[in-house]
Amino acid sequence: MSNLPTAMGGERDIELGLPNTNTTAAYTLHHLLQDTRQFATMLDSTAKMLHKLKEANKELKSAAESAAVKQIKGRMEKDMDEVGNMARIMKEKLNRIFQGVLIPVLNNMSTGHAYPGLISLMIMDPATLSKFTAVKIKLKERKKDLENLGKSIQEEYLKVVQSRIFTVTGVRLSDEVLRVIDTNSIVQMFENRVHGIGPEQVGAVGEEIKERRDAAMDLGKKTVELQKNFREMLGLVKAQEKMVKAMHQVQNAVIRARSTAKEQRLRAEMARAQSSAEELRDEVAKNKLLTELVVIGLLLLLCIIVINLA
Repeated sequence: MSNLPTAMGGERDIELGLPNTNTTAAYTLHHLLQDTRQFATMLDSTAKMLHKLKEANKELKSAAESAAVKQIKGRMEKDMDEVGNMARIMKEKLNRIFQGVLIPVLNNMSTGHAYPGLISLMIMDPATLSKFTAVKIKLKERKKDLENLGKSIQEEYLKVVQSRIFTVTGVRLSDEVLRVIDTNSIVQMFENRVHGIGPEQVGAVGEEIKERRDAAMDLGKKTVELQKNFREMLGLVKAQEKMVKAMHQVQNAVIRARSTAKEQRLRAEMARAQSSAEELRDEVAKNKLLTELVVIGLLLLLCIIVINLA
């Protein structure tokens, strides 16, 4: 795990491989970009690790000795532990983004204020939702890969053990019986019904079956735990996607409200302007009539003066 990246400065948490940092303290755009980038890198790395586990399971199926089964099981457990550590770090990054970004932005929006800086712009970018969709698809793929791996481990165990028992005893046990029968009972069957092989070979086959049973049980438990981790991550991403969608809806509603208010103000201004124009037109009309009356009055006055002078 020494090659896993550190998300923020500070001392590492030994269990998670994370720095001991308050997730909401001074969470900047730099931290957001760094966590997002490293989450994507680890998500891609888990795909490679799961492919490696799938190939190892094929190798486990073809192993013919207990020592080989044990060695392959050890490798697979180590790889599963690494995937588990990556999954825990990825969950922590999702929680940090949730606490350090989405909650503060949502709180600011709920009070009618914009979140300062570029983080809010990044969250409100329409492309953000498409990124959530891409992450969801990859997490679903990892979850499905783990389900298939767990199923394959159990199926291969049943097939190989069934074949080994038939080789030694000539008896073909059903899958249901193999799931519940213990190794001691199988060895006892070998002792009572040896079919064409010597005691040493019987012992070797018994040891191989014991190792295979241990591998199937232990690897199966780890696979279930990994499925749980990826299922939880998928739930976190879905919840965050819903929150971002809600933020976008609020933002769009605000934009529409502002646009409506602006349109209403514009209409009011236009109405006032129209009213002023009508008043001015009436005033001009009145002034024109007054001018005509004055001119007529002056003409009459001139006529009276001329008559008097005559």
